[in-house]
Amino acid sequence: MNSEKTDNVSKDFYELCYKQYEFEMNETDQIYQRVSFVLVLLSLLGTVIFKLGRIDILNQISTTIVFLYYLSIFLAFICFAASIIYAILFILPRKGKYKNLATMKVWQKWRDDYNKYFNESGGEDKKPNDALLHEITDKLAEAQANNAPINEKRRQYFYRCVLMVAIGIVPVAMQAIFYLLLKIKGI
Repeated sequence: MNSEKTDNVSKDFYELCYKQYEFEMNETDQIYQRVSFVLVLLSLLGTVIFKLGRIDILNQISTTIVFLYYLSIFLAFICFAASIIYAILFILPRKGKYKNLATMKVWQKWRDDYNKYFNESGGEDKKPNDALLHEITDKLAEAQANNAPINEKRRQYFYRCVLMVAIGIVPVAMQAIFYLLLKIKGI
């Protein structure tokens, strides 16, 4: 009965580890799905900054309205550049850092090797199925513990990227207002 309880705890722990591992791998997939959203945001922000930009009045920068116009362009560009940096950090592939489980072929070989060892040792160790469950559970726990911080860091970069785009809307709005005022004044 005690052995049965230990096996159940082990299977429960396996299920917990598997669900956590699966969650992190799904999170990784969702991160890659957010890339298109980020690229659209950056394209829109960059296009608006560019379209509202004028260099023909640079010689009149001593005028307050022209100075404020160029200041808003500068602030918008800073937000745009920061969001691009965060987007690059968010998008860059992290191959080699994520831990995955081995293929079924590798697990089958491991099980066959363990069966051979188990038969040669006279059956003194864990049964092959119990040993395989223990080994897979360890690998799942190890992979999840490795993948979770990577996903968390990438989520932070994504949120910072979107935040910088959102903050960048303010100087772009100022740029648009000053652009309109300059057009009204005939400058």
